[in-house]
Amino acid sequence: MRVLPDYELLDQPRRKPIVLSGRPRELRGEICLCNPGDKRVVVRGARIVDLPSEAVPARQAADGPAVRLTRILRSGQSSTAPIVAGVNPHTPPGVYTARFVLGEHAYPLELHVAESVELEISPNPLIIECPPGGRERKQVTIWNQGNTPLALPQNWVLPIDDPIIECRTLRSLAAEAEDGAETLEQLLAAYLRSGKRHLDAAGLLWVENLDGETVIPAGRKHTCWFEVRRPKTHDPISRYVALLPISTVDLEIILVPFGSSVETDRPPVKKKPARRKPGKATAKGLRKRVAETMEAAGRAGATAAEAAQKPVKKTARKAAKKAAKKPAEASKMTAKKAAKKTAQKAAGKKAAAKKTAKKATKKAAGKKTAAKKTAKKTAKKTPAKS
Repeated sequence: MRVLPDYELLDQPRRKPIVLSGRPRELRGEICLCNPGDKRVVVRGARIVDLPSEAVPARQAADGPAVRLTRILRSGQSSTAPIVAGVNPHTPPGVYTARFVLGEHAYPLELHVAESVELEISPNPLIIECPPGGRERKQVTIWNQGNTPLALPQNWVLPIDDPIIECRTLRSLAAEAEDGAETLEQLLAAYLRSGKRHLDAAGLLWVENLDGETVIPAGRKHTCWFEVRRPKTHDPISRYVALLPISTVDLEIILVPFGSSVETDRPPVKKKPARRKPGKATAKGLRKRVAETMEAAGRAGATAAEAAQKPVKKTARKAAKKAAKKPAEASKMTAKKAAKKTAQKAAGKKAAAKKTAKKATKKAAGKKTAAKKTAKKTAKKTPAKS
């Protein structure tokens, strides 16, 4: 702060107090300054002293709260200047007296502190995850940053908002139109019925303050428990929102989906049986299996021996007959194939002869036409005899 001259700069009667009014953090007023000296004076800042204890800021300078004031006065100049000051933000509303110090001179001051309502809620939003019809308890901290006490009731009954209620209503309306609603009146009635049905399904949210009715003083924090009861009519896979008003702040309560109402098509996972350590029971089983395999092998050997001892004459005769039939059949097939090949060659030769005959006739016709043309040309060139 600059050093001010010894003479007074405030052009105001001593008995009339300076008045500052507003919220505790920002009290505003106006003063009239006059420079009766012959030099320029720069006025920057002033002080407030003799404040009541409840209005003293928690962090203030040793010589009192500062006043924001800036003016440059030439010699003999008068000017009005706005001033701004702040006191303890939790100072209760009312009128307080103090003194305004400018340079070496003090003047009476009145502070008209207005009501200030400020609070902070944590957590915000409040997430509730419980099944429809269930209850859940949550801890909430409320900090009263204003200058008036804050009262909390014990119970709230809140309307619940469905974020996609319009989509649900329009889908229901489309189903009504398919069922036979044709006129505008019928569609409007169906729309209203569907909207009411979805509103009833959203229901109301009950919130209880387990601490009962509570009053939070100015500048204090309070931690309380809220119990939220969710309606039974909710869809477990949908999200709903409700607003709990606490003074000037809304505590947003979000009811998130819980579980799933749709059955999945995934097959059940089969658990592998646990392996057992080899013991007496497993050894007995192995012995039985070995005996059974030995018996089956003996039976198979006996059947093979019996089949080998049977006469083989019938099989030999059959084989001889088949061998005799095969060369005859093979000769027949080769003769047929040769006849087919010769027929195909003859047909190919006939087709080639036809093509060559066609070409020859075409050449002969071309030669005839050429001869005729030459004859005509020569007849034109030779003059007729008289």
